[in-house]
Amino acid sequence: MAIPAKAPMLISIVIPTFKRTDSLARAVDSALAQTYPCLEVIVVDDNTESAYSEFAAQMVRERDDNRLRLFKRPSNGGGGKARNSGILRAKGEYIAFLDDDDFFVEDKIRQQVAALASTGADVCSCNMVERTTRDSAVSEVVKEALIKGDFGDTEHFVMRSSIYSSMLLVRRAALIAVRGFSPVPRYQEKILLLKLFLKDCTFTTVPKALVVLTVHGEQRVSNSDYRFIGKLTRCYFDEKIADKVRGSAGSNIRLRSRCIRSRIACAQGHYVDSVLQSGRALASARNAWQLKIAFKAFKRNVLARRSGV
Repeated sequence: MAIPAKAPMLISIVIPTFKRTDSLARAVDSALAQTYPCLEVIVVDDNTESAYSEFAAQMVRERDDNRLRLFKRPSNGGGGKARNSGILRAKGEYIAFLDDDDFFVEDKIRQQVAALASTGADVCSCNMVERTTRDSAVSEVVKEALIKGDFGDTEHFVMRSSIYSSMLLVRRAALIAVRGFSPVPRYQEKILLLKLFLKDCTFTTVPKALVVLTVHGEQRVSNSDYRFIGKLTRCYFDEKIADKVRGSAGSNIRLRSRCIRSRIACAQGHYVDSVLQSGRALASARNAWQLKIAFKAFKRNVLARRSGV
């Protein structure tokens, strides 16, 4: 007797939307057009204006696809809270995220599921095409995720990696364990990955451009005037990782965080705190290179301000 083939696992695609129309429709269509056979698409309406909410609702009705559903948030919460609303309502074992002005290549989910199946990882990323429109001219650049499958280069990931939510496919249980995205204006994706790393989650990547990310000057879900909150939250988790990583990698991460804290304190007019953070950076320097970096930050954040430069 033949053994029945195992049914493919359900994948959820969460699309938060705020003040988008045509690009939202494009994003939704790219999700529904995936070659992976078992998925659901959840549009999270984070709008405050009824016209945009009506467009989202009408778009969902017109597609008449039982894989597609809409959730209207009671109030605007920003990108992090909107994605978290989708996570809580998702039924899939893994969840992908798609910003409403980006779109997927048609086999994005299939290729990432294959990578997860072969590695057993909790998180899968991919490369992206960054599409910039300026003065009616469109330019495209392929950018790598810069995330190591074995996470061996922790310092490189923390200090220089580039990740956007539309590149990710993450185990739902892992997202729940870290309480999803932090509701901060910037660095939501990076902070999420730092939290997943601290939970000992495993990572892999598909080294292909499977998502197109749009860069423009219009308002995105994560735009905010609270420009320092995301940086300070990221510093907090960077420091948690620095405590976990031994050797020069940990000290480099910690030094960078203290220099950033000093710069933020200076920008906010908190001179004493800026001096304190710069002093900590100088005191923690272990070699000539670190001392040079710490003194450069001290000169920029403290001495320049004191002299009125």
